[in-house]
Amino acid sequence: MDKGSELIIVWLMNRNGYEDEFTDAFLDALYAGCEKGEADAVSHRDTLVAQAMSMDHGDMAEALQAAFELHTLKLGLVKDLATVKAYRRIEEALADKPSSPLGKRIVAMKIKGIIGDYNKETAS
Repeated sequence: MDKGSELIIVWLMNRNGYEDEFTDAFLDALYAGCEKGEADAVSHRDTLVAQAMSMDHGDMAEALQAAFELHTLKLGLVKDLATVKAYRRIEEALADKPSSPLGKRIVAMKIKGIIGDYNKETAS
């Protein structure tokens, strides 16, 4: 979640007649879920954004398009940053090139952990 997707979802919920209190609580839940990388929260956010972007925006067209571009850019930057972090961590894990089979398995485990962390981080 980011300010771009938030604006889009607020617009969609307002258009569909949801009350502000519900919208605020719903956004809090989406922010929390997306921050934790929960697949259902990320999927729900993406579905709502796609639904909103497929509708007629009337006088909000420019603002919603800008919000969508901000959201898309932010997602790309988050993934790029996660990629750089993962590469650095893998480089560090490989810096001490172990020669023993146990050492090699430990390094392989570290790298698998780094990749798992990367996948979680880029899911949101």
